[in-house]
Amino acid sequence: MKIFVEKMMAPHDSAVYASEGVAGGVSGWDAVDEAAVERYEEDGFLLVRDAIPREVVEAAVAELQGMREADDPDCQGVYFEGLIRGWLGLSSFDPDLPDTPQLTQLAMSEAVDSLAELPREARIDLVRKFMGFVVTHPPLAAVAHYGPLLRTIERMAGTPLRLFQDMAMIKPPEGREKPWHQDHAYFNLPLDTPVVAAWVALSDATIENGCMHVMPGGHRTGPRIHFMRRDWQICDTDVVRERRLAVPMAVGDVLLFDGKLPHGTPTNRTEQQRWALQLHYIPRDAREVDEGLRLETFGSEGKDVSC
Repeated sequence: MKIFVEKMMAPHDSAVYASEGVAGGVSGWDAVDEAAVERYEEDGFLLVRDAIPREVVEAAVAELQGMREADDPDCQGVYFEGLIRGWLGLSSFDPDLPDTPQLTQLAMSEAVDSLAELPREARIDLVRKFMGFVVTHPPLAAVAHYGPLLRTIERMAGTPLRLFQDMAMIKPPEGREKPWHQDHAYFNLPLDTPVVAAWVALSDATIENGCMHVMPGGHRTGPRIHFMRRDWQICDTDVVRERRLAVPMAVGDVLLFDGKLPHGTPTNRTEQQRWALQLHYIPRDAREVDEGLRLETFGSEGKDVSC
């Protein structure tokens, strides 16, 4: 298991998340008809409300709560907010990275040998992300392998899919922004690989606590250049020129979106934590490629820009 303490995140300009409104959706999996699939293809996303049963969500939340308190949460990786540096007496951390970083550099964090090194209260309050847990945590696997979800995303992709990546995203009070980006920019996959993401609300996601924001139709323009600024991200100056929608979600809602859809989540400005699962699915026969393709397509080293 890899354990990381992230850098302190610089604040973002509120204009980056100024939206034209909120996204609509459909109610339940039975409402995902051909028109809804066409809307997904056009917009790059589809919000399905009341998608995961309450008892499945509650079991997943209980499992994650146990993982937060465990010295060994039995997963592949744990990431902590840069805010934890104050608890630990750590200096600020600002890695000197190129505009086009390698995949291993994207975390912008320092490794920790053991969770036991971190104060228990701090690690409960400031854990930001768990990765790689579906195999070892059945209540979380129950969400990732939920039948109606899998059948729907395979309709959208037009091919049998497999789970490629599983993450639990916890945004604590003042928890950091995830700047605008395309998920495909983080994956060493061929550019024509269909990637379907499922963002599952385990608590209410609101504009105030850092819900998802999307660019409708932004996936159809293809790969965007990303830069290493607050994160591996699309430039703010590019973001503010485009149409954006906020996607508030209730517990059990699922946002399905294309791997090339630009999206981001702002800082949590409330006193409550925002919990979600993010799952990525790719064709069963898809294989990863050399990192150079991703860097050549999404990278920007040497370009003179201001983000």
